[in-house]
Amino acid sequence: GSMVVYASRIVRTETDAHGEEVERGIPFLKAYTVFCADQIDGLPRQYYGNPAPVSDPVERIEHADAFFANTG
Repeated sequence: GSMVVYASRIVRTETDAHGEEVERGIPFLKAYTVFCADQIDGLPRQYYGNPAPVSDPVERIEHADAFFANTG
């Protein structure tokens, strides 16, 4: 697996020494281990994505030409 890290900040409202409420930002990190489906032995087929369809290169170029022609 690979480690990913989630970083964020929570805001807490506290009472200071003068009795006033102040907000304090507290940064935090949370680490998770994630896996690619190919890294897991015996994983049922339903968890694997379907391969993207392969387009004919000529058709892809014609599609790209049409896209750029329409952008002005």
